[in-house]
Amino acid sequence: MRNFYFLSILFFSFSIYLNAQEKTENYLPNAEFDTWDTGSLTGWTLENNGTNQSSYAQETTNTHSNLSTNSVLYTATVSNKGYFTPSNSITITEPGRYFFGFWIKATTANTTIKAGYKIGTNGSFTYSMATIPFNDTDWKYMIIFYDAVVGDVIKPRFAPTGASSFYIDDVSLSQGNPNSSVESSIHRGDGFNLNSTTAFVDYTNYFAHQGYNGGNYGALSLEDNLDNVHSGLHSLKYVTTSDASASQRGVLVFKDNESFGIRYLHPTTTAAREYQGSVWVKSPTATSVKFNLKVGNLNNFSDTSIPANQWTKIYSPVVDATSLAADTKIYPILQFPESSTTYYVDDYYLNWASAGTLSTQILDISSINIYPNPTDNILNLQSNIDLIEIQINNLLGQKIIRKTDNFETINVSNLSKGMYIITMKTINGQSTSKRFLKK
Repeated sequence: MRNFYFLSILFFSFSIYLNAQEKTENYLPNAEFDTWDTGSLTGWTLENNGTNQSSYAQETTNTHSNLSTNSVLYTATVSNKGYFTPSNSITITEPGRYFFGFWIKATTANTTIKAGYKIGTNGSFTYSMATIPFNDTDWKYMIIFYDAVVGDVIKPRFAPTGASSFYIDDVSLSQGNPNSSVESSIHRGDGFNLNSTTAFVDYTNYFAHQGYNGGNYGALSLEDNLDNVHSGLHSLKYVTTSDASASQRGVLVFKDNESFGIRYLHPTTTAAREYQGSVWVKSPTATSVKFNLKVGNLNNFSDTSIPANQWTKIYSPVVDATSLAADTKIYPILQFPESSTTYYVDDYYLNWASAGTLSTQILDISSINIYPNPTDNILNLQSNIDLIEIQINNLLGQKIIRKTDNFETINVSNLSKGMYIITMKTINGQSTSKRFLKK
């Protein structure tokens, strides 16, 4: 198992995206473990810790990537004491499947840890916990899911199975796939049904080439040339055959992979929803791509032209799933109509909202300002719109700084002199990029 060091190959088009929110809200506080107060991690605690059988500490060297500044070293001396967990529970207001995702690394091989959910309140609890084995000391990405109804009170947690230590980094709780990258190795299953001996899986468990009109007009593989990767170390590479055409398309589909724990599902129709998918695509030649977000038996294609040698974000049409039954499966599908053409695909996202609202969530982001510019120390950000993330890249596309809170001031004193690009993302998924000069 390799470590995943995430780099961002910048999309060099400074357009403003007015489409729907990318990904879903992360319900966990201080999810990147960046905020500490005298050794105490803000928003997190140890429950049922008795005589301090477990402890945690801030870690700055063993992080899951060179872009992560902090992780947590969680140490236990006995089993089932000192659960590492958010300080507060989450009360469910949106029904559906919730995904608890996290990076984790054992300090010693051949050990185990439990992860999952505490469910309930006022002294009445049930537990959905999976025992996860580690036969090495490499970073791994895990997903544990739980199907929640309105009113459920849930709290993700880590529980020791004995004397052991683990590094934990970049946690999330969301209703969408918590890790959009195509390259993650993810431990499958939920807390009740997890097979503790199951091997970790790769992209072939999630994506597949599919036939079209009785023929196969393309081939799928994993790409590791960073020039053709939007984020991370890999993208998907799809090459159409010489006889591909508008009537004989190459097809890339998100597989029926519910057993691996990341299948998108449409929840009960009591919460009528609209869905929209997005994905990043690049080709060495100017071409077009068809994107279908299939929700149950509903199909609605978009046709998007993409320029040569430039990552382009394409969106599916909005799909109204009001009429569908509960637990309807959702399939992002890409179709490629050009013959002998190479396509690179990376970073799938899914968003939803109440029916009739998804396409209207557009804010005026032209008022977001940064100053002073140039700057040699502090970059100030002024915005009347709620932000969820800022990211600073150099002109090579390398991610230098990423913040998910405290956006008003950004310390850039450690940056080398030169031009940088700051990208700001709003709460509804719009984003805008600006250049600034570090003196």
